[in-house]
Amino acid sequence: MKRLGSRRLLSDVYGPGAQAGNNGAPDAYVGQLRFDALLAETLVLPDSWILDGRFFLGTAPAVLLDLVGRGAHLRRLPLEVRTRSTARPGGRLADALRANLLPSEGKTTLNPCQQWGISDTGLRTGIAAALGRTPERLLRPRLDRASDLEVPGVLRTFLSELSGGAADEDLGLMETGWRRWIEAERAGVLRVVPWEGRLRIGHPDLSLPAERLVSHEGRELLRRIEDSGSRDLRTSAIARMIAATELPSTDADTLGRWLHAAWHTASARQHHADVAYTVPAGGRALNPLEHALDHDEPDIVLIDDLLPALSALDGAGYGRFTHLHARRLARIWNDGDVGDVRRLVADLTETLTSVRNPRRTGSRAWAAISLAAGSSAVATAPLAAQGPVAVIATTALATVASLSAGVLSYSQQAHGGAGRRRVLRYLRRRAHP
Repeated sequence: MKRLGSRRLLSDVYGPGAQAGNNGAPDAYVGQLRFDALLAETLVLPDSWILDGRFFLGTAPAVLLDLVGRGAHLRRLPLEVRTRSTARPGGRLADALRANLLPSEGKTTLNPCQQWGISDTGLRTGIAAALGRTPERLLRPRLDRASDLEVPGVLRTFLSELSGGAADEDLGLMETGWRRWIEAERAGVLRVVPWEGRLRIGHPDLSLPAERLVSHEGRELLRRIEDSGSRDLRTSAIARMIAATELPSTDADTLGRWLHAAWHTASARQHHADVAYTVPAGGRALNPLEHALDHDEPDIVLIDDLLPALSALDGAGYGRFTHLHARRLARIWNDGDVGDVRRLVADLTETLTSVRNPRRTGSRAWAAISLAAGSSAVATAPLAAQGPVAVIATTALATVASLSAGVLSYSQQAHGGAGRRRVLRYLRRRAHP
């Protein structure tokens, strides 16, 4: 059904792989965060997206509060961080950071996870492989003895030793980011909520009929996935099983689409999100705004450079806009009325145009508010961040690297002229918790 707005939005455009593809550039995310925060009451972020994402690690919480905070005076972040830790409030991010490298039950070596804060792909892959060969006893006692604020330093030292010092510059930035977000949680700057249980993609609604597969190898692999209980493990483990099996391209594509859709549906259910959106996979650069075009039933008209212009607006101007439109935003989040969204977008367009052209009739007041009060300076390059299309996409399986490459390639394309407009139709599907 067609519906704009959501109480809770989960979008992997903010995932660590996508942030790495954009090199964590603020202009790739500020405009998108702001636009998503107009259409969703709460933006839901799993802890790894904060603790392993270059944008969030490189942006101080106080700066993000200024850039994306709602309200004219007492600003508040529209973010909820979902953490694997059930520890006391104020210590959940530190515990999630501890748990990141420690193995799951039954394993004795560290978790071979990618450290996306490390910019060099080869070095990042090498460190992940080294982690998978390292006994947990070399790290666990050091983490157990460390206080919450000491955990970032312990991990930086350990990863530096593992890499022979080759990643020290990036690790220094990561340590700083980890500490800042742990301190922000302790200070109550952001909402951190533990999630319950493990990610399970084995829900009956997500089952894949064996008849959809054309080969014996494909059906046998599906049986192995179901029998081994791998549906309760990381989706990367299932992806490796698919990649390691010689399959006809049709079966590989079918299994990939199933896994991709199942993961996002399960994530939305686990994090109690109304809507989940995933970056479309594919060989060409794809702008989700274009992906959502519907020429037969136009609903919303957006200027071409909406996100870059929104990114360039100073924090005080954005906060003021959310304050003035608070009632309309609440209606959008609860009812998703197209008319409300259309009027909101029109007012937003007028505001952004006024900032860029203060002489425009009737625009001087907004220009004064936006230009005089702000403290944030954000680049206006075309955004790589994706549009808030509220769908659960059943796209072909793609590795994080390919998702990042797709996002990055789009960031290198300029938007069309400011005079042109695009018609955007949003679709919404509920994820049934």
